[in-house]
Amino acid sequence: MGAAMSDQEKREFASRKFKWLLIVAQDPTLTGRLPNAIAMAMASRYLDPEKRVTLYMTHDSLADDLKANRRNIRTALGKLIKAGWVGCERRGRGAGDPNRYWMILKEVADDPPYGK
Repeated sequence: MGAAMSDQEKREFASRKFKWLLIVAQDPTLTGRLPNAIAMAMASRYLDPEKRVTLYMTHDSLADDLKANRRNIRTALGKLIKAGWVGCERRGRGAGDPNRYWMILKEVADDPPYGK
C-alpha cells in the first residue's frame, strides 16, 4: 500500500478527476446517459483514494446503483474503454468477482476539446 496523499496531492487529484468528468461528459462518442453515469459512479463511489485511480466493481453492483440492466452496463463500460477514458483488467470468472478498472486521467488542457 502506498503512502497517504498529502493535502496538495489530494487537491491536484480532485482537480484532475473533475476535469476528467467534464471531458468525458462532453465526448461526442459517448451517447446516452449511462456512460456518464458510470463515470460519475467511478469517480465518486468506487474510487479507492489510496490507490488513486484503481477501482474494483462488478457489473451487478453498478447495475443496482444506477438502476440499469447488466447488459447495458457492459455496453456502456465498453464505450468508455473504447474511447480511452477507462482501462480494464479482467480478473476472476464468475458473478461477484470484480474486474479491475481505472480512470485514464490524461493530461487535460484547461479547455475541454469537445464543444463549448
